[in-house]
Amino acid sequence: MVNVPILHPDGSVSKQTAIQDITERKRAEDEIKLNETRLEASLRLNQMSEAPLQEIGEFALEAGIGLTGSMPWLCSVIECG
Repeated sequence: MVNVPILHPDGSVSKQTAIQDITERKRAEDEIKLNETRLEASLRLNQMSEAPLQEIGEFALEAGIGLTGSMPWLCSVIECG
């Protein structure tokens, strides 16, 4: 927001205010952050090829919760086998 005083010929002063909507810019910034986080999680997951399956699963679950904004207590783990 920018306020600019305006001096009129009669000596009175008024203000002109300019407001810029940054909604789209903020949305784009959030999208970039999310994409960076996804990329970092993918890279880390790729580097875990020698890690135990339990560790990989825990990381994937935590990363998924963080990326989706889910609450951990809403997630459940299904044991396959």
